Amino acid sequence: MEGEVPKKLSRSEAREKKELEESRKEGTAQPEKDEMGEIINPHIPSYIASVPWYIDKEKKPSLSHQHKPKDSLKHTIGDWYHRGMPAQKSSTRFRKGACENCGAMTHKKKACLERPRKRGAKWTGEEIAPDEFVQPALDLGFEGKRDRWNGYDPARHRFEVFEEYQKIDIARKAINAQRLQNEIESGTIDEPDVAHKDDDKYEEDEVKMHNQMNVDQRQTVSVRNLRIREDTAKYLRNLDPESAFYDPKTRSMRENPYEKSDKGTDEVDFAGENFVRHTGESVDFAKAQVFAWDAMDKGVDVHFQAEPTKAAVLRKTYAQKKKDHSSKLKQSVLDKYGGMEHLKAPPKELLLAQTENYVEYSRTGQVIKGQERAKVKSRYEEDVLIGNHTAVWGSFWEAGDWGYACCKSTVKNSYCVANKERKGSSESNAIEMAPPKLVPQIIRSENPSKSDDSSSSSSDSSSSESEDENAGKSLVEIHQNKKKSKKNLSKKELKKAKKEENKAAKKAKKEADKKREQEIEEAIRKERERVKEVDKLMATDERKRKYNSMAAVSEPSEAELEAFKRTRVNRADPMAGFLSK
Repeated sequence: MEGEVPKKLSRSEAREKKELEESRKEGTAQPEKDEMGEIINPHIPSYIASVPWYIDKEKKPSLSHQHKPKDSLKHTIGDWYHRGMPAQKSSTRFRKGACENCGAMTHKKKACLERPRKRGAKWTGEEIAPDEFVQPALDLGFEGKRDRWNGYDPARHRFEVFEEYQKIDIARKAINAQRLQNEIESGTIDEPDVAHKDDDKYEEDEVKMHNQMNVDQRQTVSVRNLRIREDTAKYLRNLDPESAFYDPKTRSMRENPYEKSDKGTDEVDFAGENFVRHTGESVDFAKAQVFAWDAMDKGVDVHFQAEPTKAAVLRKTYAQKKKDHSSKLKQSVLDKYGGMEHLKAPPKELLLAQTENYVEYSRTGQVIKGQERAKVKSRYEEDVLIGNHTAVWGSFWEAGDWGYACCKSTVKNSYCVANKERKGSSESNAIEMAPPKLVPQIIRSENPSKSDDSSSSSSDSSSSESEDENAGKSLVEIHQNKKKSKKNLSKKELKKAKKEENKAAKKAKKEADKKREQEIEEAIRKERERVKEVDKLMATDERKRKYNSMAAVSEPSEAELEAFKRTRVNRADPMAGFLSK
């Protein structure tokens, strides 16, 4: 134990060691060298340069303990056990150190697995067993032990799988050729299609699948389970609460919303969704169900839901037998009474050269009425009404602008609020064609010295006058009047108007920010009260707490969200305790 414990330095030895280190750092003393003769940098800290006692008890100067030890593994990730090794040839004579029983060099007599001989190979020198192949003792690393494909040989796939299926394909082609030869000899086919017989039956499916996979990824696919924005919603077609019921969960309206109106089902573009029950395979499904019920009533054990295949085959057989029976009955009646020539007669239109269709002709032989020529359809969509409009875009034109004739709106894709009739009097036309005033109106002062004093009064009067002028006008008309009035002003007046607009905008923004900050402060106060209430509730015993459903009754506002973000405390933050104070 005394040799293992590091020796403690005396005070003088420690002082001398420290002075030597200082001189080495200053360059006055020769630096220390390791066992390889390389110089050790004296500026390296002692906790790095000093050798631990469990590595070197003598603590020789060295940095080898800081280097990564070399990997002692003998095998890499590509090494694996050998497979399919050929049997080695047996030796002709006994070799020194071999098994005394069988003569193999890979084991001793004690580990021999052969039958114990009466006289071993050591004394007879006959029937010496071949040496076994000793598999290597693999010492793999972390990656080698966890490699899923370690030891896999890709070449074995060709010999074990590919060639096996190739043999099956050759045998299949031979069987098809023999079957084709037998059919030709028996005379069942005249023109054999050898190429089609030899083809793989799955080849066409693979080609189809390949063609389906080569789809342009850029093409858009429309999803029809969502309503198009231009379409009128089902629940807005008839606002009568006693009309067809609309299920908001499934977005379905079974009944016809126009059932109580005078419009027929052919005159409306939506007549309910019950028509789906009578289209497609639904009718055939209902007939199959009725057939199964009738069959069960007559003693046939069949159930359409439990045995759908049996019911389908039974129905198909019944339909075929019924058709054969009716054809036989018809043929028997014709054979007995005759009359086949009446069934093969041409239609009455060809016999009498007249029909019930009403047609009018002119003196020149042209059709006037009765067989009108069909109108040529355009390649573009026609009469598409969107946004509650009753007229299409382009049905109205005024002052170089196109619009809707129903509401006189010149904004495309706008929503039709109401069908307002325009005033046709000359006064209205004169008013519309008159040049609009600037909004807000600028009072031109003749005396420039008084313009600065009367700026506030002019702005107030202009705002009041502009409000009176803009009464009853839409935002689009106000904007257009504003653009036209600006063209008639000088640069100075335009600059002044722009300055007033910017000033009003800044003032409005400042008031909005102030109002928003007040709302946020109020929300912060409420949030802190809520947090205090929650802390008080959590501090109370669970058995004495009041009932709380924890269900929010309304969506949080923007001010409440901002208040939550400002008052939120990150518990992982080391300064969270100081921030909460």
